[in-house]
Amino acid sequence: MPESTVRTRRRFLTGAAAVGGVTLTAGCTEILGGDDGGEGAAAGEDFSDLESMEATIAHPAPPGLNRDHRYALSFKNYVENATDGQFSVEIAAGGELGNETEVMEQVLDGVIEFNNTTGQVFAPFNPNVIAWTIPYAFDDMETLLYAIDNQWQEEFDRNLRENTNAMLMGPVYDGGGFQVWSANSRVASASDFEGMSFRTMASPSHQALTEELGATSEVMSWTELYEALDTGVISGQKNPIATFVLGNLHEVQDYIFLDNHQAMIQVPYTNEEWFNGLPAAYQSLIREAAFSAAMDARYLNRLNRSRQIPMVRNELGVEIVEPDESTLDELRSQTQEPVEEVIRDEMTDTALLDSLLEAYDWALEETGQA
Repeated sequence: MPESTVRTRRRFLTGAAAVGGVTLTAGCTEILGGDDGGEGAAAGEDFSDLESMEATIAHPAPPGLNRDHRYALSFKNYVENATDGQFSVEIAAGGELGNETEVMEQVLDGVIEFNNTTGQVFAPFNPNVIAWTIPYAFDDMETLLYAIDNQWQEEFDRNLRENTNAMLMGPVYDGGGFQVWSANSRVASASDFEGMSFRTMASPSHQALTEELGATSEVMSWTELYEALDTGVISGQKNPIATFVLGNLHEVQDYIFLDNHQAMIQVPYTNEEWFNGLPAAYQSLIREAAFSAAMDARYLNRLNRSRQIPMVRNELGVEIVEPDESTLDELRSQTQEPVEEVIRDEMTDTALLDSLLEAYDWALEETGQA
């Protein structure tokens, strides 16, 4: 691990106001095929000379008003409307085709065409996706997305292609913000984690963070989580508040510790070999549809981040503990450097992590926050 200092989180403007919304610049054009967004040139093409296509997009969330289903619906509608149904997209929601890892395997094997899921699911296939999970290193989600869009996404996409049979469909989007802890007993400081058990994904950085705090990490799929909490098999879990609401976890958890410890990024991807075999017009259409879908999902996430904390507290009756700066400093000091060391040990290309940190610093400067 190179010489480093603890990265202090800074409190700046949050949400869309921090960067004036999401901006698409030259950093995304290789992936998106242009900067036309939801009104791209491919949507006006005549596809009648091309063969009809059927494809499936799978995601782990249930149907409804949530980021992943919103993404899938937006993608489906864009593609089908542009082609008058000649290219049809079926949505497989809620783990219909398997858990997150099983669906990823099917995409990489060419059985399913599209998947939008949390990047940490890639960890067993490509450990470099854990780059953004250094704890307490990023303060604002909109700034992080701005950095990824403009400075880092092309490099990330190249890394996916080199290490798996996957490629980005278009921009990433956040998984509802930063992860927080929920538990069936009150957590208010680093010492409160001792002896507790938390569900994590099969991501070394998630597991290392939990264990550095003195808790036990229990890896399990999203579909197993509710029952494990309900039966007391585990003490709690870590996810963004939007995911907490999505899973009705307020029914089995009484407390949230709002420390915003790790970024949650959703990665929409497809099978590269399958994509490269498509006609160019369909390729452009998929890129445009993916851009439109990501912007829809980001917009929904911004709305949810502004309203879900008071809703969880006042309507769902969950106690939300907000740590002060001294508590965050203690958490950062205890976890950041050892977890970053785990991340660097796991990654096969640590330059990807360094470039992300540089991109975030660039974004802070670019948006007047540093």
